[in-house]
Amino acid sequence: MIESDYTLVKPQTTHHENIDCRYYYASKDAKKAVICVGGGWDSPAGELYTKLSRSFLTNGISSLRIRYRHPTDLDECVIDVIAGIKFLEYNRIQSVGLVGHSLGGAVVIKAAAALPNIVRTVVTLATPSYGAAESVSQLGQEGCSILLIHGTDDDVLWPICSSYVYNKASDPKHIIMFEGAGHRLEEAAEDIYQTTYRWLLEHL
Repeated sequence: MIESDYTLVKPQTTHHENIDCRYYYASKDAKKAVICVGGGWDSPAGELYTKLSRSFLTNGISSLRIRYRHPTDLDECVIDVIAGIKFLEYNRIQSVGLVGHSLGGAVVIKAAAALPNIVRTVVTLATPSYGAAESVSQLGQEGCSILLIHGTDDDVLWPICSSYVYNKASDPKHIIMFEGAGHRLEEAAEDIYQTTYRWLLEHL
């Protein structure tokens, strides 16, 4: 990682707790941003989050990588993402895309449903159905698109999880199953990067 790519920031939750974030700041004129979430600084699909964040800088789009305070607590993770969105709003961002892997899929869906006026699109990677299916139908009603990505060989969260969430979602929506990819989607890393990058550029 080139340190100059990002600034370390610590937005506060409504409980006044700090969240560790890496902020890839495009410019003061940037109106769009992407949030990528996880329990640490690691990334699915190779270095997907780092590659996306760097690529978006060249398009004048900022990015925020959030490290959850409590990685296994769905509700607390949603609070973290909402705090990240509020941080971006304070920095004059008007359109946000959310990307979440594994539990993060449910996290970003619930966060998008909570803040429909600014979240324009959601990308889930190997999402569970729990925590996601009950909120996902709200997204299309508010004009928020969703892309669901899953690997056919995921033995942690079966591909049917994404299929179930997809069936509950409203348009605009799209689902892609990557043949032979496991839970971390390493086997299809480059294709997933290209797919996610193009989707976010189009839907932000």
